[in-house]
Amino acid sequence: MRKDGAALIFFVAPLSRIPQMARQINVFSPADAGVYPLRIAEYFHAPGTRVTRGTAIVRLEGAKGNIRLAAPFDALIVRNATLSGTTLNERTALVTLEVADADLPPARPAAPDPERPPEPETGKAAAEPPHAEARPRVKVQAPRTNRRYAVAAAALAAAAFVWWATPTTRAAFVLTGGDLSILTRAMLRDATRIPARLFGEPTSPSGSTTAGFTLEKTGKASLRCTGKHVYFFAGSLFTGGKEIRSETDNGLATIDFDFSKRQACVRFGRILKYDDGSLNDDLGAADCVGYEQHQGNVELNTTLNFSVDYAETARLRLSDMALAYEEGSVDKDTRSEIVESTSYDLTCKPVKG
Repeated sequence: MRKDGAALIFFVAPLSRIPQMARQINVFSPADAGVYPLRIAEYFHAPGTRVTRGTAIVRLEGAKGNIRLAAPFDALIVRNATLSGTTLNERTALVTLEVADADLPPARPAAPDPERPPEPETGKAAAEPPHAEARPRVKVQAPRTNRRYAVAAAALAAAAFVWWATPTTRAAFVLTGGDLSILTRAMLRDATRIPARLFGEPTSPSGSTTAGFTLEKTGKASLRCTGKHVYFFAGSLFTGGKEIRSETDNGLATIDFDFSKRQACVRFGRILKYDDGSLNDDLGAADCVGYEQHQGNVELNTTLNFSVDYAETARLRLSDMALAYEEGSVDKDTRSEIVESTSYDLTCKPVKG
């Protein structure tokens, strides 16, 4: 109140209406030259958008993965400096932000230079450049797509190896309807054969054997195999439940190769000897199958013999021309017990002419 009675009136504006000073800050791509080249994959916000500190504003793609740049302060996006899809080969300004002075951290005083005398104070703060540089927090993310591809490739490779390593198990599953006992024996048999299938047995450079037999690319050849024949029968009412097992040296097999077709026709049987001393070949029907050579062995795909419940792969070892094979029948109820089997352990010789 003045002495003359007049009152002094003060108008106080709310603090929210007082304009605050703001400055523009550029957000740059990473300073590490080792991450380049980078590609601008995506801007997350359009100019005019307000973002808070830590909000992702741009995503970059590079050989080392994805890089997300976040806003270092609460700010207003003024402009996106470069178009999406642009490839960067060096550090580049990407986004311009407008930040209020109140949102900026207090400036740290610079350490004094001991070799430089202190400058006199002028009472005025040094002016800062209108565009200061912000160091955004960088989050490097390993590309998930590459990991998914690696896992899928590993799964396919494992499945292919299991398929390659279990021919007997696969055939036993089809022929016996998945009987556990037979599948177990088939898997054990396949497991013991894996090293031989991988590495095989040593052969001479020409591929010929001591018996003079050679697997060719074209043409035909025949083998006659003789040796041990073992028959087993679990017994029945006709035998009084007694098992029958016989082992003779009259086992017989013939193999006719057609090299151009990669096919071999196999017949197994016995040599019958009559009282007068005469001999006769008693052979079953021919089973024409494909074959594969694994260095020292020739494996004949006899597992798909539907005339019996199970059949092994007939294997011819080229080093001594030994042929091994087994087939048989299982109990129709349990599907696990072998009721009848025939096995061969033969030695083969080429048939001339």
